[in-house]
This record gives sequence, C-alpha cells and structure tokens, in this order.
Amino acid sequence: MKKMVNIISKLCMFSLVLVIPIYLISGCADGTDSVDFIYTPNSTDIKTINFKALGKSDFGTFEFSWNFGDGKKSSGQEVSHTFEKFGKYNVVLTATIEESNIVTQVQKEIEIEVPIISNITITGKPSSKGADIIEYVISSISDYDNEIEYNWQFDDGTTATGQIVSRTLSKWPNDDNTGNITDRVFISAYIPSLDYTYRMNEPYNVKIEKPKINNFNINCTNEGTGGDKIFNCDVRKGGVNPTATVGKLNYEWVFNGEVRNGDTQTFILAQANYDYPVYVTATIDGTNISETRKATINYVIGNEDINFNCSTAIVNDNHEDALKIRCQPQYNKAALLNPSISWQMGDGSLNIETTGNEVIEHIYTQAGIYNIEMQFKADNLKEPIAISKKQTVLVNLYTSTSWDKNTKAGTHSCSNGAIRTYRVGRAFLNNFNLFRQDDFDIYSSFSSGNFNCEGQSGGWNKNTVNVWDAAGSNFGTFWGDWDQHGSFILCPKGVNQDSPECIKSSF
Repeated sequence: MKKMVNIISKLCMFSLVLVIPIYLISGCADGTDSVDFIYTPNSTDIKTINFKALGKSDFGTFEFSWNFGDGKKSSGQEVSHTFEKFGKYNVVLTATIEESNIVTQVQKEIEIEVPIISNITITGKPSSKGADIIEYVISSISDYDNEIEYNWQFDDGTTATGQIVSRTLSKWPNDDNTGNITDRVFISAYIPSLDYTYRMNEPYNVKIEKPKINNFNINCTNEGTGGDKIFNCDVRKGGVNPTATVGKLNYEWVFNGEVRNGDTQTFILAQANYDYPVYVTATIDGTNISETRKATINYVIGNEDINFNCSTAIVNDNHEDALKIRCQPQYNKAALLNPSISWQMGDGSLNIETTGNEVIEHIYTQAGIYNIEMQFKADNLKEPIAISKKQTVLVNLYTSTSWDKNTKAGTHSCSNGAIRTYRVGRAFLNNFNLFRQDDFDIYSSFSSGNFNCEGQSGGWNKNTVNVWDAAGSNFGTFWGDWDQHGSFILCPKGVNQDSPECIKSSF
C-alpha cells in the first residue's frame, strides 16, 4: 500500500519574516490530522533559529525531520539551527507516521535579517593633541552597539578601527567659505558575535572646522635709541598676543634675505631713505595652516638731519684774505655712517672734498652772494643728499665818525661820519673794489637828529637807498648834529633788510 503524502506550505508570520504560501496536496489524510511548526530567534544569536513542530493524528505519533534549505538537515520535534548567512530560506518540516504510511510536509519561507544599524552620525574636529591630528567619533543605534567594530577608510588611504579614531594630516586642504573642510570617509561595521560586516555603500562627508589663527598682526616701531635705524617688531594685535584655536603658533620672520624665528625681533636698517619690507608668518605647529603679514620700515634722513653753517673767517688785515669764509657740516652722527662731503662754493672754483665734520676754508676774490652746495654721502644713505644755501660774502661795516667843536657851546655838536668796511677792528680803506655795487643795496635809516648842524647840511637824507660814495674807501658819508642816531644796512640785491644775509651797522 502506498504512503499518503500531504505536502502543505503555510504562511507563518514571525518578526520581519516574509512567507510566501504554497499549497501542494498529493494525498489526503483524515481531517483530524494536522501538522505545523513555529520558530523563534535565538536570544544570543540572530542567525540561530529555534524550531518546534506541532502535529497530531488519529493514526499514530508523528516523527519529524527538517530540511533548512541551506543544505543542512535535522530531526526531532524541537531543534535549533544556525544559518551561516543572512537571507531567505525555505524550511520544510516532514511529519511521518510510519505504521500508517502517512507523510505530511509543511514548508515555510523564513528570513535571517541583516541587523539594523541606524542613526549613524560622524563628527570630526582637530585634536587637543595637535592641530595636525583630526579626531573622529561615530555614533549609531543598534542592538550591537557594545560590540560593533567600526572600520574607517579615508580618501588619502589612511585606515583606522574603533568608535573614536584619529589620523594625522600631512596637509590641510583649503577650506570653504565657512571655514570648514569636507572629509570623505568610508565606514564598515563588523559585529563579531554574528561574524557579520555591515558596509555602508556611500561615503560620509564629514564637516571639520579648520583651525584658525586669531589676533595676528605685525607692528614695528622705532626704538628711539641708538639712532633711527633700529626697529622693534612684534606680532600682537591691539596689544593682544596671537592664539590658535588648536595648537601653538610658530613665527618665522624674513628681513633683507635673513630668516629668524620668534614672536619679537629687532632690525637694524643698513640704509636710510629706503623702504625695507618685513614679513612674518604664523604657522600652527605641525600643520600647513599659516598666515603672513607684511610691514615696511624705513628711516628718513633729510634736510632736518643734515645741514651746514658758514661764517666769515677772522683773518689778518690784508686784501688777499679779506673774503675768507669757513664752513662746517652738521648731521646726525649716530645715524649716518662714514660720511663724505663734496663742497661747491658757487664761484666756479674746484670742489672741496672732505670727510666727517671737517671744517673747510675758502677765499673769494670778490664780495657777493654765492650759492654754496654741500653734497652729503654716507654708507647707509641710498642716495646722496644735497643741501644748498645762499651765502653773503662781505667784509663787515664800520661806522667812523668825527666831531667838530662848537666854539660857542664848547661842546661837540656836529658830526661828520662815514660807513666803511673793516677787518679785525681796523678800517679797510682800500677794499671798495671788493664790492660790486650792482650786487647790493645800501639802506640808511635815522631814528633821531638831522643833517643840519650850525647852518650846514650834507650827507644822506633820511631813509635813502643806494646812495654810494665814489671815494672808494667809504660806502657813504653823513653830516649832522651831535644827536644823530640811525643805521646803515648792506644787503644783496632783492633781499629783505631783515634777512640774515644783510650786514647792519648802527650809530
């Protein structure tokens, strides 16, 4: 007698299991026969399923055998089976009553689901250990949080393992307009108890705030001692020292081709009137994150620092040296190195070359107004500085007066005076040829008295200009009463009477 086989595929719902019902009956048993099975996941291993067969029959007791759809089989009413892989399996339960030749099968599709890891968040920031070290943290929600091993792979080929990892950047990439960089990270999560690796197909874009440099500036001030060529420079901004959001700062200075390190520097300028650029770069230690500042320092030497004075020399009373002058330079000796001077005396004579503050002497052949130029050079001057002055070259005025006796009064009442030139307190009676009258103006001014005395008049009228005496020894003579007071002024043409270029004599 043939066995009667009842093959039944049922839909059994469990957790996240999709079951497709298939009903195939190749035999018929009594309606009192029933076979089914239930299954539950193992509490410690989601790949292990606990199965339990359910069956009763009026014809005897069932024996149960299992086919798990992965090539493995088992027998018994209650069995456990561990699937090697996640996925869907067709599990077939065969219930047999041997003595009654009854075979009943129940088929169900079960699914061993991939464990869910959700709400994955990855953050990154520079580590407190150094601005070149980035620290990453991953968080997620899963039933396996305590055992998940996260594996990281970065765009530069760096790999790491753990929930908190770090890596050293060989070079920080450029940030975006917000000051952040975007780091691409591939993540996989390994669950040891399941021997399963959860791979995330798409990379995570991690936003990382790039370390910043704050309060960085360059300030250079003149020291004020040892000459204007010394400058002190620092990196503070508004009196506040620079800082980095992470890590420490290193400073590199470049000045005149020289490289130095430190937050302050002192520079000595080699040349005046020349712009020296100073660069300082602040770099966050161990990174390529840097900023550079520039300043231009110089010290200016001009007419206020270089000058000269000339004066009439005191010489013997002779014609040859009557028009001798002495000139001496004046300059900032602390600021100017190894000066050399070339003098042009303005009369067509050869230049006079001197060094330092050496005094020069020069004799003119004719009185007049001369443009004297001093061209000043120094080792630390980029270009020579030329200083020009107009110098009046004259012998001094001398007022000579004589008195006529008033017989009636028995006192001096009338005077006869002359304006002459002199050296060393003596009249230079024959030096009128030293002057070219066309080069000078002579002014006379009387504050009291008059030119009339005992009925006689003579000499200049009050406040006259350019009244010259032709005798040669005098500029002019005057006659008047005994209480005459006034002055004579000799000036180069076109020069105001108050100018220091004029020579004045009072009487």
